[in-house]
Amino acid sequence: MTRKAALTVILMGMAISAVIVIATISSSIKRRQIRAEDMASQTTTQTTPVEIGYYLKAYEGEIAVFRGTSVTPYKKLGISMALMSDQDKILLTDGIFVRTEQELKALIEDYTS
Repeated sequence: MTRKAALTVILMGMAISAVIVIATISSSIKRRQIRAEDMASQTTTQTTPVEIGYYLKAYEGEIAVFRGTSVTPYKKLGISMALMSDQDKILLTDGIFVRTEQELKALIEDYTS
């Protein structure tokens, strides 16, 4: 094989390799673009907002106010559970939920009067 033929074969091999590399890179870029478009078009999961509100609940033998899902009382009312009817004891053990501070004030008034 002559030197010219060998050089031609080497150059042809390099050209074919370059075409393969360019085609692979191009394909990879297209896949990433498609994946990015798919991710952008996916709908996001809708979540239901959690109501914070207040709970009137029994706590250590007394009635207390809790905010949202807190396990620590926001306010202790100093009203003994022993003074409550059996039905009220059941309700207060489970907790009575109200959305607003106005509703909470009315509920506290019902239990304190």
